[in-house]
Amino acid sequence: MESSLDERLERCSLAKDHHQEEEEEEEEDPNTKWLARLPQEIIVEVLLRLPVRSLSRFRCVSKPWRSLISSSKFMNSNLKKSNEHERDDNYSNRSLLLVSMVSLVINMHSCSLHSVIHDKSSVKLHEVEPPKRCFYPALYILGSCNGIFGILEGYHDTMLWNPTIKHLKKLPNSDTNYRRYKIFSYGFGYDELNDDYKVVEICCYARLGINRETIVNVYSLKSNSWRRIQDYEGGMISGSPGVFFNGVLHWLTTHRDGLKRVWSILSLEISSETHGTRLMLPQSENGFDPMLGVLKGRLCVFCNYYQQKMDVWMMNEYGNNESWSKFASIPYSLDIRGRILPLSVSKSGEILVRCGYSFMLYNKGDGSFSDTAVKMDDPTSLDEAVMYTESLVSPYLYDDARDQI
Repeated sequence: MESSLDERLERCSLAKDHHQEEEEEEEEDPNTKWLARLPQEIIVEVLLRLPVRSLSRFRCVSKPWRSLISSSKFMNSNLKKSNEHERDDNYSNRSLLLVSMVSLVINMHSCSLHSVIHDKSSVKLHEVEPPKRCFYPALYILGSCNGIFGILEGYHDTMLWNPTIKHLKKLPNSDTNYRRYKIFSYGFGYDELNDDYKVVEICCYARLGINRETIVNVYSLKSNSWRRIQDYEGGMISGSPGVFFNGVLHWLTTHRDGLKRVWSILSLEISSETHGTRLMLPQSENGFDPMLGVLKGRLCVFCNYYQQKMDVWMMNEYGNNESWSKFASIPYSLDIRGRILPLSVSKSGEILVRCGYSFMLYNKGDGSFSDTAVKMDDPTSLDEAVMYTESLVSPYLYDDARDQI
């Protein structure tokens, strides 16, 4: 029923576009007359069941629909329903953004996470227009929250972008004297307490491998401004973007204890903008290169032993350093080229991993790998794969409110 309704609404949308271009229709379009007879609550309930991609097109069915779908109330209801699906392990609104580089030009595609995990024959790739047409490696993804991506352009220019509705907002600069600092790291997260989206900028001045000064700036989308918060004091911060989980941004840090290299996790609570308790990494073998991630609703550390294995550790009780447990140990086989990166876990327990330029499913029960049906024109061009939830949330959602202040 939903698919046939989706097709019918699509025909209405196309018909409406055609009439608007000709600008000759004075009478109500007969294709959309039946919509006006439906009660508003029924229309809302039906629209909330449709894919976000369809909703972004159906805004042009009529002015009332455009107003409804663009309203903050509908946007929040749609986002709530998407998050409910995610908690139920339903991947209907979860997608993968694939970033590739062909002849030094950035290309982007998206595909359904559900189809990647479950479809064995083919996975449909949708071309995505990059936020800016530029040469590699000018764009870096900082993370995604509620369908909005934090993007770093070049070294210090930041943007917020929703690829589903094609809204892009360039952020003001933080007025940092970048010449003074040598190491930079960023993070992006959603402040649920204040209903705000924030970008964090960390600038580190180091000398002889020792952190001499590290400042932290926070951008608020609601105020459209940056402010400096309490400086960070500790080890050297990884240049990788912070991982957002449980309302907190996390970065790997390292310091020397004699000849030994000690890793830990720096945390920044996004609502209060305060540094949290330092988290320690799980006790494991030496000689690994760690990464942070999130699987099954838990903070994870991926310990990579070069061309040997990737150990996946989960923090079962957030904030408790004693609650780390090893979820899986993924071996490097002869068929795997490039670094293993776990992305998601299916209902059956299979781990979706990116292996260099390809995607595979790892069954930790029998230790086997199976191919997915993701096929790219040039598979060796794949540079990044990021999961996100499709949404109607716009990086301009607070602009009207600020104008009224």
